[in-house]
Amino acid sequence: MGHDIQKNGISSKDQALLVEKILKFLWFIMLYQEDDCQYRLKSFGRPANQHKYIINGDEPLTAVNYFNDR
Repeated sequence: MGHDIQKNGISSKDQALLVEKILKFLWFIMLYQEDDCQYRLKSFGRPANQHKYIINGDEPLTAVNYFNDR
């Protein structure tokens, strides 16, 4: 199951349950330079195999492929 989550992300059915039951109560603190920002998770984005980036004006590259190439 863990490998499926890494490859395909969390299923949309399970995402809502995870946010509703567990993650909505947690604060995530991001440190940027000398500032602290606090966030709460409201939802998930697309899985890494669907989320695409364009780097240096090239063709779109999925997040999975980007990190596999590193």
